[in-house]
Amino acid sequence: TDKFTADSYIELKKDPDKDFVVLNLADIQLGDENVFADEGTYTLELITKLVDTYKPDLITLSGDNAWGPVSYMEVVSWIDSFGIPWAPVMGNHDGEGCVSEFWAAYHFYEAENCLFEFGPKDMGYGNYIINVTENGEIVHTFFMMDTHDSAEFTLEDGTMVEGYDHLWDNQLLWYEWAVKGIESLAGHKVESTAIMHIPVMEYVDAWEMVS
Repeated sequence: TDKFTADSYIELKKDPDKDFVVLNLADIQLGDENVFADEGTYTLELITKLVDTYKPDLITLSGDNAWGPVSYMEVVSWIDSFGIPWAPVMGNHDGEGCVSEFWAAYHFYEAENCLFEFGPKDMGYGNYIINVTENGEIVHTFFMMDTHDSAEFTLEDGTMVEGYDHLWDNQLLWYEWAVKGIESLAGHKVESTAIMHIPVMEYVDAWEMVS
């Protein structure tokens, strides 16, 4: 029931004379056991090469970012050092090996150039909105959404199984509220991108249709 306002999102301003470039880093999965070994060096140098090559206006991380507190702090420090706005979401492994998922999320929140917000309560960690504006007009929206880790599901025969979790019902309501709110502010439908770790359930239906 809350009114959608400018306080409901983060704004990034686009240069009207050039494309808005986004670099997405998926499943970095850097571990404490290799963060300072060859694998860790290669990973961080590759990220640096990508940043230097594409010169992004925004860096996004779509989950499973690191395993363990040392590697997590190194990834956060490394990406923050570029001085570029960056926006991560949590994956199903981000709370594993760390002090807690909250601990990992808090390190994002504290980083100087990180746009991470915890978001509404009871929806996980890191559900937030980034609106890209050009000359004051909203031209694109990024929905950053937490797909959690694991959950139990009941099959048609009543069997309980464990699998990957997905977006919760309250997140879908929040998403609908935000889409309508942004449309109201902009005066038109706004093109958008959802950044999340675990694909939405409809991908299962699509896979079954073509397999």
